[in-house]
Formats: sequence, C-alpha cells, structure tokens
Amino acid sequence: MVTTITTTVHGTADLFPAPVKPRIICISGFAESTREMANKETADVEIWALNRCYTYLKRWSRHYEVHQPELYTGKTGLREPDYLDILRKSKTPVYMQVVDPSIPNAVQFPTQAIIAAGFRNYFTTSIAYMLAHAAYEHKVLGQTIGEIRMYGVDMSAYSEYSYQRPCVEYWLGIVEGMGMKLVIPKLSPVLKGPSYGDHEYKYLWEQARDRIAHLKGKQAEISANLQGVMGAAQEYQHIPKELPEMTETFKHMETSDEMALKVKAALAEVDKKIKSRVKELTQAHAQLNADLNATLGAFREAQHWLSVVGAPQSHEQEPDGVRLPQI
Repeated sequence: MVTTITTTVHGTADLFPAPVKPRIICISGFAESTREMANKETADVEIWALNRCYTYLKRWSRHYEVHQPELYTGKTGLREPDYLDILRKSKTPVYMQVVDPSIPNAVQFPTQAIIAAGFRNYFTTSIAYMLAHAAYEHKVLGQTIGEIRMYGVDMSAYSEYSYQRPCVEYWLGIVEGMGMKLVIPKLSPVLKGPSYGDHEYKYLWEQARDRIAHLKGKQAEISANLQGVMGAAQEYQHIPKELPEMTETFKHMETSDEMALKVKAALAEVDKKIKSRVKELTQAHAQLNADLNATLGAFREAQHWLSVVGAPQSHEQEPDGVRLPQI
C-alpha cells in the first residue's frame, strides 16, 4: 500500500520572492548626434542627466552637477540664467560635490565612499563620476544594474579626446567587467578604434562619413532657418516709417478727443509689438549663427578624422572591395 502525503506550504511568496529586475541606466550627455535617443526610452529606464542636459531632455531620474560653485553659478563658466532655479525646483536628486543648501534635493556625491570601496580615484569628467557611481551602487550597495546606455556622449572635441575620453573609457571597462551590458550608438567614437595589426580601418571611414552626413543635414537645416529669420527681419523694413511719428503726434493731442486716444493706444501697441518681435528675431539670428559656426567646426573636425585614418575623401574615390597594402 502506497501512502501519499500532501504538504501545504503557506507563504511561499515570502520564502521565494520574485527576483528583482536589473536596472537599466541611460547616461545622457550633450552631443547632438545621439542625445535625442534618451527621449525615446521607456519609463522603466533611468535617465541620468548632467549640466545643461535639462535643455533638451523631457525627463530625468537624477541630475549631476559635480563642478565647483564658481562654474555652476555662472561666475567662471556658461550656464543659463535660470539654471539654479531649475535645480532648486527639481523633484529628483541632484548629486553635487559641493552641496548647495538652496537646492532642496541636493545630495552629496559619495566620492570618498567610492574610493574607499576600492575604486580608482580617476575622474577627469562628469561622465566618469556617473559611471563610477553606477559601479558603486551595483557592487557595494547591491542595486543591480543590468545595462548602461550611453547617449549624447561622443567625447570627440579636442579637450575631451585628450584627457577626458580615456577616463570615460576606463570606467566603461570597469562596469562592463562587472557584467553590465553597454549600449553605445554607432555614431559615437567611444570605445571604437582600429585593431592593431590587421589595418581594418574601413568601418572607421564609414563612421566618419555617417557623422559628416549628419552634420551636413544639420548645416542645411540651420541655414534654412537662418534664411527664414533674415527674411522675416527684412519684412519689417516695409513697415511705414511714419508709424513712430504718428504715435508721437497722437501723444500730444488732447486727451478729451476719444478717437485720438483710441488711435494713440492702438499705434503704441503696434509699436511695442514690432520692437518685441525685432528683438526676438535679432536673438534668434545670433543663436542660429552660433549654431551654424559650431556645426561647421564639427564638420571640419570630422573631415580631419577621415584624413587621419587615411580614408578616401569621397565615395567616388573608394573602389568596391578596397584593400589596404600589406605591411
């Protein structure tokens, strides 16, 4: 005779809790080539922002301002006039090296704790601090991170390339060595380079050309907007020059004349709107000129990059199945 014993276990959910889903972190920089990818992330992805990223990000989970007060207050660096107000109104943590008591959600960045945990004291850029923080939370605090996505992080400007990019790539190696998956867009040169010995440079040529195509498109867009602003500004040259004189004339008319009062008020309002609009167009013209100059500078840098890796300067110059001479 076989006896079947049935045992009922209560509270199995407590004994075997559901596994915690690894976090997905998106570190968003300011490079226009890929930064908009951050705005397409789903709500379960944490967005880590820094510095001026609030000017384009639709949301962020935390903000990093690790500079000294002289810079982030605008005394020795460029920040928008409302930058501090935005940080003060932030409903997310604001990690700072020097905590500003006027920012309610300011949090002390754990630099010393990170170093004490055995990580290297090597931080030449804000992105390095952010990656180190991810490594610390993952390894020391047990807040498992499964993936880090790097958007808007090109590190292609000269100063960044010379001393900041190696630091970022060092920390990317650390987090990848800890098991975190890295997502780095094709357009970003970070963690990319020719393999020594095999001389396979062609993918770098393609990357440089992709970047040039992006910059050409941006240049065309800015140029079109600039022409539009200039056209709008020129339209105001056709406004009757007599308008200010008429406004001034009606200022001196008897206030008892009801019609004169109405005309005077209407002319004054038109004059006010015209001056306001001309001011807006002047500011837009200056900003577009600055954007265009920056794009042209980046375009020249990308062309320089092509020449450095020895690529043909146009698709027409590159035959199919091109092969580099053997050394």
